[in-house]
Amino acid sequence: MIYINKVETEMIMSLMRRLGRRPSGQEIYAHAGELFQKHGTNGYSGQMLQVIMRMSIKSNPYLPNISHMIGNYEDLTRHRIRSEMPRLLDCLERCNVNGLPIPIIISCKKYLHKAKDVAKSLKPHYFDIEPIIIIGGNDCRTENFQDQILQLPVNDDYEGLPYKMFEAYTLLNALGAKIGVIKIDDDISVCNETALDLEEVRTAFKFVDYMGNIMGYPHFDRAWHFGKCASPMPAIYGKPFIAPYANGPLYFLSKAALSKLATHYLKYPGCLDGEIYEDKIVGDVLNFYGVRAEHNPLQYILKIDTDAPDRLVG
Repeated sequence: MIYINKVETEMIMSLMRRLGRRPSGQEIYAHAGELFQKHGTNGYSGQMLQVIMRMSIKSNPYLPNISHMIGNYEDLTRHRIRSEMPRLLDCLERCNVNGLPIPIIISCKKYLHKAKDVAKSLKPHYFDIEPIIIIGGNDCRTENFQDQILQLPVNDDYEGLPYKMFEAYTLLNALGAKIGVIKIDDDISVCNETALDLEEVRTAFKFVDYMGNIMGYPHFDRAWHFGKCASPMPAIYGKPFIAPYANGPLYFLSKAALSKLATHYLKYPGCLDGEIYEDKIVGDVLNFYGVRAEHNPLQYILKIDTDAPDRLVG
């Protein structure tokens, strides 16, 4: 997001200098179209074209052909990743072939060692499928995938977690995670003495879009993030309770849920402004599209322990 925002700002400032005034949203959309034609014919990188397309989408999200534009963005993403990071596509394809959601472990550079330990124990437990570890990179311009670690161009602190998740879901949706994803925190433990049954696990995720340990109580701890953020004294969480949502340490999203999250985020990236709890905003967005969280704690399906503390208040 850092690089994307920087390039987008430069493009809009260039347009402002050309016009000598504040541009309208429609003018930004038209400018993005001109840039896309120019850069596309001049052989610019797929990443630059993606930045331009994202600016087009969010500057005019109610266009009749917006779904077509988002589809083109996803096609461009797949083409670039296939060229630059083919092993990432191989990971998704293995899960698709086996009819299983892809496991992603969300971590950061500080706790990468913990994520690697979780991945090492989870692989033999989860049908020999190696999880993808996702971290942020404040200094990187684009995605990077090496040794099963996917680094995204977003802040790597707690405040950046909602952007890390939505960037990850947008990317995995574009790449074709057909069975969906299982989002896993980097502090879970695996019960390796209890083997999983392949058909039981496939069936558990087959007919549901959004599932986990549901937080359905509006009186949650609004200072939960204190001590976790880069800021020593962050603001108290100030957004309303919208709908029940799956607790962050472990939840499942189907392909349909991923698509709704990615589409919403590409059209309205401002939905994350001021957000601090990634699990809650996932539930809020899905609820907007009529997708309800189903209470079925994944630790019982996958035989893993989240050991997640209670976030409720009395």
